[in-house]
Amino acid sequence: MEHIDDFLAERHILVTGATGFVGQCLCQKLLKIPNIGHIWVLIRPSASGVNPEDRLEKLLSSELFSDYDPEIKKLISCVSGNLELPELGLSTESLHSLQDVSVVFHCGASVNFELDIFSAIRINLYGTCQVVELCRRLPLFTVLVHVSTAFVNTNTSPSSQSIVRETIEEMTPGPEEVLQTLLNKDATNSYKITTKIIGDKVNAYVYSKALSELYLQQFCSDLQIVIVRPSVIGAGWKDPFPGWITNYNALTGFLAAFGSGIFRVSYVNPSIVYDLVPIDIVINTMIAAAVFRAKSTRAELLPVIHCNTSSQASYNWGQLVDNQHIYSHVIPFEHAIRTPHFYLIQNKYISWFLEILLQDLPAIFYDIILYFSGNPLRLRRLYRKLYRGISAIRPFIMNEYSWETNTFDILENEILLDDRPKYFISVRGINWSEYYGSYYLGIKKYLLKEDCTNLELAKKRQVRIRYISAFVETPFYFFVVGTASWGIYSLVATMKLLFG
Repeated sequence: MEHIDDFLAERHILVTGATGFVGQCLCQKLLKIPNIGHIWVLIRPSASGVNPEDRLEKLLSSELFSDYDPEIKKLISCVSGNLELPELGLSTESLHSLQDVSVVFHCGASVNFELDIFSAIRINLYGTCQVVELCRRLPLFTVLVHVSTAFVNTNTSPSSQSIVRETIEEMTPGPEEVLQTLLNKDATNSYKITTKIIGDKVNAYVYSKALSELYLQQFCSDLQIVIVRPSVIGAGWKDPFPGWITNYNALTGFLAAFGSGIFRVSYVNPSIVYDLVPIDIVINTMIAAAVFRAKSTRAELLPVIHCNTSSQASYNWGQLVDNQHIYSHVIPFEHAIRTPHFYLIQNKYISWFLEILLQDLPAIFYDIILYFSGNPLRLRRLYRKLYRGISAIRPFIMNEYSWETNTFDILENEILLDDRPKYFISVRGINWSEYYGSYYLGIKKYLLKEDCTNLELAKKRQVRIRYISAFVETPFYFFVVGTASWGIYSLVATMKLLFG
């Protein structure tokens, strides 16, 4: 395999999903390539009416691109388009602008695990079909990198499968039939229909991603394509900055809720390995995969590359929570509502009971205080959102998966030694404790927008929160325990009177 920068020099590249976490970091990395030709990003107008040019300007003005010279930023341009529209909604002018594109990274997708089947098919499957058709219209097209998910071949009964293979599953009905049936159908009773159609797939997102892969295999043998399947994507390890994160998806939301003292109990086995892959590993794998596939002599293959970490350096839930107990005091959040404490419970009934005792009842109590003090109610609303999110990702945190990594290992060996410092794709040697420390700091800095230069002030505030929580919650729990004890005593007394 030739040098990655040499292959990409002078090339025009198209990126879909550029405003998402993966797309942003990919564009930032591509701009580091010497003599890069041009980077085109497909951006749709936002729901609030912000046009694509303004969205790109906002992205390039963010901290992620703060170190770049304005002249370098001019190497990124946008075309207005939408994955849900025929031909991506591209104008004739936009299509003409893309005629020099030779490498396409398809990162655009909806990763909402609560997505209904109609939206998932329209965005993830139909969008992929339209990207493929665009590739066929590009005279210089060389390779398409399709970003999927490592959970695409998993189902609701993971115990029946020991290893997730680097293969694409056959599905009935297939992608064409699903498109014909669902693409323009009314979304009435979407939940019921979604449950019926996806079968044993975990959710509509995974189902639509599986169909997208199958479509690429069945109908795109004329194109050079590679599929990259990352597991759960986390904050940056080394690039673009340690701890860089821009959304609350998956583990990030869990850590933010934990550090804020909101999330205290979860039904999880602490010995289960949680496969989290840093965003820079994903980006480097995607870029290296593009070169690897373009230089492949076996055009009939559709390589699948699992991008995960458990096969190289595993880390389980118990270790994660232990580290977060440490970092929640070393790097406290200024906006914490309660003192951070967390318990992993293996029995779902005990977990359910503790959720009520440690989360739901205090939330009601605090909301009553907020109500009478003239403030808006917030904790119960936060918990409803939190429970919804946990329910959506529970299949991924309650089960442990093993992934086949043969193609990943080949790719790693193919990367030239000179390229490996810049395009590292292995996490061997990672210190997970340090990584989660930077992750935690990244949430505080980039998401919560808190000052990280004066942690002592935040620590003093955390001490005050601890005393306030003890002052407020101790009488509350005495009341709860007393009421429960009186209820049990009354029930026993009544039973004795009735039955002697």
